[in-house]
Parts: sequence; structure tokens; C-alpha cells
Amino acid sequence: MSIAGNAPAPSAVPPQPTVAVPPVPPLQAASVAANAANADAGIGGSVEQSARLRTQAPRIGATRALRPDMATIVGLGGAFVLIAAAIALGGAWSAFVDLRAVLIVLGGTAAVTAISFGAGDLGRARRAFSQCLRRAAEVAPAMGLIGTLVGLVQMLANLNDPSAIGPGMAVALLTTFYGAVLANMVLAPLAAKLEKRAGEESLVNEIYLMGVASIARRENPRRLEMLINTVLPPARRVSYFT
Repeated sequence: MSIAGNAPAPSAVPPQPTVAVPPVPPLQAASVAANAANADAGIGGSVEQSARLRTQAPRIGATRALRPDMATIVGLGGAFVLIAAAIALGGAWSAFVDLRAVLIVLGGTAAVTAISFGAGDLGRARRAFSQCLRRAAEVAPAMGLIGTLVGLVQMLANLNDPSAIGPGMAVALLTTFYGAVLANMVLAPLAAKLEKRAGEESLVNEIYLMGVASIARRENPRRLEMLINTVLPPARRVSYFT
């Protein structure tokens, strides 16, 4: 009689549940690094707590991607609503729509901005993308001025034909209008917001690097707190030991 035939089948090991650790906001990165150092040094925690604290440090590039916040949506929407209301109260919408002006401003801005940067600059880093937006904000008014000159030349070349004066003047004025709106209401504010976020990301990455290096050297957590406070603004400095 075979003994192997009566042996019970091994039971399947149930999968371990995955505990989701909420991400730490970027402005709390200094506290995370200091707490992890405290746990490594045996102050207020264990090695397991140190490992758990270090896993809470988010990757800023992934968690804070180019995600519009409520202020951006409300600001852009409010600005365009005000301009639309002014246009609606003053006349017809058709007077502010011209395909030639759109092609000159949008197409020219995109083309000149593409000349200024490489093909891979947009996908490498947020700072590079903010520089592209800043460059486009500088180019858009210039393209509006170029469109104004084009419209004036067309108008002056057809002074004998009264029906051609209106379209030429429309191109001259609408290109300036489109360039000003695109640069000052869309591109420049988005570039400023991305530059601010890139600065915060650079600061947080520097704090992470300082914390990891201090933990690896097993330095006193008070020294880590002092080093972190040298790069933080006064309103956001860490006071864990005071």
C-alpha cells in the first residue's frame, strides 16, 4: 500500500494583505527623514519603524505630475468668462474670430518654441517643460505683432478695394489680441506655477538625499535636523527636538 497516496495535499499559503501607506506631502519630507533617523538611532522607534517611515517618502515626479489644481481651473475659467462676457456685451462673436490670425499666432508660437528646444525636452523634466511654456509666452506677443504687420500690409496694398480693408484690419488687430491673451492668460501663469512646483520638487529631493546620507552615516538625528533646517525656509523648519 502506497503511503504517498494517503498523504494530505499541502494547503495553499494565503496571500498576505498589502497595507497601503498614505503618501507624505512634500512639505513633510523633512519630518519623515528626521523620524527615520531617530528610529535608526533608537530614539522613539525601532528599525521596523524606520523602514516604514522611509517607504512613506513619495516620488514627487510621479505623485505630483502635471495635474491641474482648483486654483488653475478657476483662474483660467474666470478670466475667459470675463473676456467672453465683454465680447458678448459689446458685439457679435464673429468679429473676434479669424482663421488667419489663429494660424499666425498658434502655429507661429508652436513653431518658434519647437526651434528653441529639442524634441525630448518636453518629456524629460517638469523644469524643462516650464521653460518651454515660458519661451512660448515670450514668443506669442511677437507673433501677434508679426500678424499685425501682415494685416497692415494687406490692408495698405488694397486701399483701392474697400471690401479688402476690413479683413486686413481684422487680421492686424486680432493677431495682437490672440497673442496677448495666449501669453498673459495661459502660458505665463502655467509656466510660473510649474516653476514653483519644480522648485519645491528640487527642495524635497535635496531633503531626501540629506536624510538618506545621514541615516547611512548613522549620525545624530539632531545633526540631521540642523542640516535640514539650513535648506528650509524659516516658516517650514523642523523642530522635532525642541
